Amino acid sequence: MRPTFRQRFHYLPFAFKLLAFCAAIIALARPQSSMSGQDIRTEGIDIMMALDISPVCWQKI
Repeated sequence: MRPTFRQRFHYLPFAFKLLAFCAAIIALARPQSSMSGQDIRTEGIDIMMALDISPVCWQKI
């Protein structure tokens, strides 16, 4: 017996959702392309996150 259309392409809804999610992430990142080689100085705040994974952190007090 030949598989139905739904059985053959059961993965498509997940694939489309994954593609939409990836497209949303790229859109939120706002990638920009510039052909000119201009240096633009901007001011802002750098945020850094550190995670301590040393063995001392895992000991019970």
